[in-house]
Amino acid sequence: MVIGITDTIVNAVALERYRSWVTRWIPKAEVQILSYTLDNAASISQIDGMVMTGGGDVDPRLYGRPDALSITHEVDEKRDAFELQLIDTALKRGMPILAICRGMQLFNVSRGGSLHPDVEQAGFPSHRKTEAGDRRHGVEVVPDSRLAAIVGRTQGDVNSAHHQAVDRVGKDLRVAARSREGVVESLEWIDASHSSDVVLVQWHPERMPDAENPFAQNIIRTFAHYTTRFITTEEHA
Repeated sequence: MVIGITDTIVNAVALERYRSWVTRWIPKAEVQILSYTLDNAASISQIDGMVMTGGGDVDPRLYGRPDALSITHEVDEKRDAFELQLIDTALKRGMPILAICRGMQLFNVSRGGSLHPDVEQAGFPSHRKTEAGDRRHGVEVVPDSRLAAIVGRTQGDVNSAHHQAVDRVGKDLRVAARSREGVVESLEWIDASHSSDVVLVQWHPERMPDAENPFAQNIIRTFAHYTTRFITTEEHA
């Protein structure tokens, strides 16, 4: 099993955390870092599942908000373009995707959705890190959602470290969870029979201190299940 992980680019410590998390819960996984700096988009044809990581802000020009450039941070046009290409190829292959924080935001944009460039300016409480680390807050999960089946509950607590969030939801997607103040915390396909299994979350399951929290442990285990099923399907295609 080969798991592709998108390069965080500016934070090697964060990238290693994703790698360690994947290999902890999927011990047999071989990890392939995907990065425009490695010019290895073609490697996705040899990958069985993709983890899209957090990092700098998505370029607001991709969703029609060039006016918001002044309030964004660490925009990387090359990374955006590279990862949009990866999403397109992954969906064409029907490959599982686990998209975290920026990963979910970019996936939404790839489907024609938009973002709040800054959640506080959009009228929501801060979801940024505090001096003590990730912020912690409650989430409300849509009862009939695929996410509810994954985590086995409709309420819980997750970590938070972002200032952008989903605004207009992209094509074929629906909201699966929100923070108690209304910030979108998870997306999923409207039609669960879509060819690619996706888990799209705004929080950071890879660094939740309570690693067995179902909003962390069940996320990675479900992704592992989807990836195993994809391998089996490809072998018998």
